[in-house]
Amino acid sequence: MDQTETPPSTVLRFAKLVEKANMGKEPAGTFNLVVSNLVQHFRSSGTDKDTKSKFFADGELVQYDEGFKRLEQSHMRVKLVNELFTSQTARVVIERYEDDPAPNLNGSYCIFGGASGVGDVPTPSAIFVLKSNIYDYIEKAFVMPNPQIKLELEFTKSIQREEMSLTFDKPPNPENGLTTNHFTLDSDIGIGLWYAHCKLIEIKNVQNAG
Repeated sequence: MDQTETPPSTVLRFAKLVEKANMGKEPAGTFNLVVSNLVQHFRSSGTDKDTKSKFFADGELVQYDEGFKRLEQSHMRVKLVNELFTSQTARVVIERYEDDPAPNLNGSYCIFGGASGVGDVPTPSAIFVLKSNIYDYIEKAFVMPNPQIKLELEFTKSIQREEMSLTFDKPPNPENGLTTNHFTLDSDIGIGLWYAHCKLIEIKNVQNAG
């Protein structure tokens, strides 16, 4: 055997570890959304104690290849009544989970989809509903001159409404937690809204923004 080859026993052990790690996991389509240009809005029901806030921002879809190199074009697609769309941008809203809890989701989540803007390519919206411990990080980041926030979205079939479907255009990779970049969010009702689990990946100040 060539010395550069991996011994079969090592491959077998690795495969068993991967299988064990993925046990009970549901295949998922993923991408990151890089959020910038945040503006904070406040609303009140009459008293200062009842004042609540949310952020509006711009978002850019980001995916990476197997070598962790950023892709120029996202592989994720949206299918609305048999017509396929791709978008590299999204309109972003960030809210506190405790202000709008979801009955079927216990953790931070995102509602992704819809269509806004003018032209042939609709711009989806991404409404992040974050648990307070995560939302507080967003508020603290707002004091930065140019905060940039990266969040990961993970779409699975089990959390979607009946009329919303999720198709994997490429089999999820078991060595990467049963995830894939290649997937389609499919809706037959015109405007689709899909649920995604989400988590905070990174917050940084962009020195040369603008």
